Amino acid sequence: MRTPKSNWMIFIAFLICNAVGFGWLHGLLKSDIQAFVVSQNYGAASLELQAIDRGLAFKVLFANNVPSPFSFEARLNEVPSTGRRALWLYAAQATDHGQLTIEHQGRTVGVVDNHLKKQVDAPVYKLSRVGELETDRRAVALQITGRSNTLPRHYAEVGLLVLAPTDMAETAVLASLRGQTGAPATDLGTLFLLLALAGVTLLILNREARPGQSARIMSATVLLVLAGSTSAYFWAGKTPSQPWLGTDHGSGRGGIEQSVDASFNQIVSAIDHLQGQVLPNREVHDEVPLALRSSQGTFVTELYRSEKTMPQASVSEGIFAGAMVTVQKSPFHRLGAVLGLLGAVLLGSMALDRWKPSPWYAGVALSASCTASALLSLRLSQGWDEFFINLRHAYMLIHEGSYSINAGQMTEASVDFIPLAVTAALGGLGADLVNAFVTVSLLGNVGVVLFSYLIMKAVTQDRTWSLVAAALMGLYPNVLWVGASGFSAVLFSAWILAASYFLLFTPRRHWGLALLATLTLVRTEGVLFAALLMFYLHAFQPWLMLVRTRIWQPAVRRLFAEGAVVLAPFIGSLVVRYTVFGHAIPNPVTFKNTGLDSAYLSAGLARFTEMVTTHDIHLTVMLMALLAAAHWSAFRSKERAPEPTGLRTLTALSLLTFVFILPYFLGGGDWFPALWNRYGMPFNLVLTLLLLALLHRVFMRGLTGGLGWAGLTVSCLVLALGCELSARFRPMNSFHRTWQEIQKVHTANWNRVDKLASLGRFLNATLPADAVVSSPEEATIMYFAQREMMGLLGVSTPEIAAMPFQPMKPGDILHRRRGHTAVFHQRPDVLALFEPTIEGDFADGPDLEVKTLQVLQAGIFSQLTVDIAYYRVGSFQALEAMGYKHLTISMPDRLFSVFVNKTVFDATVKQLQASGFQRLGTGKVTYAVSPELTGKYVPAATELMGHLKEQP
Repeated sequence: MRTPKSNWMIFIAFLICNAVGFGWLHGLLKSDIQAFVVSQNYGAASLELQAIDRGLAFKVLFANNVPSPFSFEARLNEVPSTGRRALWLYAAQATDHGQLTIEHQGRTVGVVDNHLKKQVDAPVYKLSRVGELETDRRAVALQITGRSNTLPRHYAEVGLLVLAPTDMAETAVLASLRGQTGAPATDLGTLFLLLALAGVTLLILNREARPGQSARIMSATVLLVLAGSTSAYFWAGKTPSQPWLGTDHGSGRGGIEQSVDASFNQIVSAIDHLQGQVLPNREVHDEVPLALRSSQGTFVTELYRSEKTMPQASVSEGIFAGAMVTVQKSPFHRLGAVLGLLGAVLLGSMALDRWKPSPWYAGVALSASCTASALLSLRLSQGWDEFFINLRHAYMLIHEGSYSINAGQMTEASVDFIPLAVTAALGGLGADLVNAFVTVSLLGNVGVVLFSYLIMKAVTQDRTWSLVAAALMGLYPNVLWVGASGFSAVLFSAWILAASYFLLFTPRRHWGLALLATLTLVRTEGVLFAALLMFYLHAFQPWLMLVRTRIWQPAVRRLFAEGAVVLAPFIGSLVVRYTVFGHAIPNPVTFKNTGLDSAYLSAGLARFTEMVTTHDIHLTVMLMALLAAAHWSAFRSKERAPEPTGLRTLTALSLLTFVFILPYFLGGGDWFPALWNRYGMPFNLVLTLLLLALLHRVFMRGLTGGLGWAGLTVSCLVLALGCELSARFRPMNSFHRTWQEIQKVHTANWNRVDKLASLGRFLNATLPADAVVSSPEEATIMYFAQREMMGLLGVSTPEIAAMPFQPMKPGDILHRRRGHTAVFHQRPDVLALFEPTIEGDFADGPDLEVKTLQVLQAGIFSQLTVDIAYYRVGSFQALEAMGYKHLTISMPDRLFSVFVNKTVFDATVKQLQASGFQRLGTGKVTYAVSPELTGKYVPAATELMGHLKEQP
């Protein structure tokens, strides 16, 4: 007899105990104190703020040299308690930097003096009690205003906003922030183990009814597991606060989790130590003459001013006719209502499909999942300068008829061909190129959802669970962050899923071969995955049969035939690329190739570790191992049906994608945020599919009907809630961070691109038509300037990409190759160095010229920007020797900073004056490059050495 009534009673007890346990845990997690990182929770601001790393466990919100007063809004989500609470502020103190005023609902909560009585060299952080406020709702919005009475501009660094009981002393608040009280955070590892034990016990109970004694023993086992689970929840829930100021803040783990973390870190450290002893360090230092080991002095800038504000159309406001901005600026309750509607459509369609199966119901459910994925991707979309490196190829293809980053010089600066070709095709049909590029990027979200569904359906033969899996994959953090940002990583991952589906799970191999062959045209490195998959299909999978029989000869012939089909597009692209561009490998691949340099591999291991821990990959593998063990224990009896191969095939695919992503980290990894995980995305997605398939197999393979679905549903809810609670103690967890960002209103995600685009539009209006614009900002400025370009980063300039490694810091994956001699050889007409635009209030006044120079000095020529300028183009003296003059362009809302070559300087000034700009005069900018750079790198090309003067 199957599924006796006693089993259902035990299962109901399992459900009740878990509910009670989570109720206790949620109640206990409503701690006496809660801290909010301001840099993660601020909303609308009167100026652009930035988050910086000060060696704390979180990034500090940084306001530097901003008009006084300034203000921004901090939104505190999920306030756990209601009633009267004390508000504390953890912020930097500095001399003469004024006050910070905090308001709530129009009422002043308190004022904090943001200064010390004596001068300090570095920021000194202090916890200050601001005042008290009523928290009568889950979300609290605070207005923070900074004012300086002694300086025209303000400075502030704000770290945490803390809510605590009104009678809690400062020492107690600090102790709680440092994690000096309470037990470790929720041990997700213990939860995984209990889930595995509960799963295997329920499966065993569902077998043929046994004599009373055995049934009682098994029932007692389930109750013990439930009691242990509840006790673990109770024990883990004693943590009163997140250890915001603790040294172990990045983990916050204990028990099994801590052991897994430690083991993983030891393995990575051992690998790093071993490779450091074996692989060479290829970093090259220049031989700098003693007379030139200093670069300091002044240069003259000419100031031009216009009282008219140039029309500054926002790039993001034009995407989908403003729909992106609308989604990003909508309050979360509106977005949540739309998501709730989509969720209702998804669940309703799944229920109807379960009741009366129909492809139409499944199609509606998949459409709802795709829509939700695209909507949330628009919410999180960010504008990056690299977006326009790629887009320039499509632009040139339409307007100049050449696939290149420049019209007059064939240079390939992208590894994406099909996405850009489709973008160009849409542009040729009249679509805006930016809209077309984002649309092509979002097609990746759709592909991930559809092929996740198809793969899961092939593995589980369960359409309902496949629809659930497809929805979860569409909401995976990597997919959401990259989907609407114009990068091809999601589309590339979807293409891998599609090729794998047709080749591994269906008889339609010709579709799979076609997709696998064209994968290398989506991204060049796809050829590695194609080779791995061919090896698996034709060598690894059938190796026993090939060894024991004589059919190896036709198998080898098939390998060569299909291998030729798969490799033909790649080989053809190499030939075409070499013929057109003069090199067979795309420029970005050359730029990122490190030849197994020790420092870059070490950096890559750090990025790999960050990927694993941010996305909890190692914990996922541990959970899968526990579930697999439970699955094997429950189904090892002989009367069970043989195991289907779908799960094993999906396991093999996850291993293939893991091997595929490893070379990305050999060269240092990606410089984009870890939440994006552009390089590890294919592996993360396939691994998650494998986890979902394993969960389904454990509960649906042995349990019948409703009991199996009930066990699967409850276990998934327990797992989801456990992960969410554990992630609260690990703020860098990708799921936790993504959920936080979705709740925020976003107003500045494309702000930096807008600033660079405004300079590009200005240069388009003032430069000669044949001028060449150069910048390390590749290539937003040049795209909107509609001029030929020379990139100083190296991705788009072959001369720089082929330079030896000369990073600003060992293993620096962004500043890895120094190409300052390219400026000497090519002499671009305009140089826009790092951060060439400052937005602010520059209204006319008696001290306008002085104010402009102060902002120019502090903002555009700070120590960081001066060092980067020296690294990229050599010394400012060298630029002067090459004939460059500096121009400062002042308008009521922004400043532009550019170096203009003498060949076009007069023509540019003439056009400026014709456009209504007037000359304010000249000023001097003082600079001093860091000695560690001037001692490592020469200040200019060899030909200019004799023209440089010895510095004092």
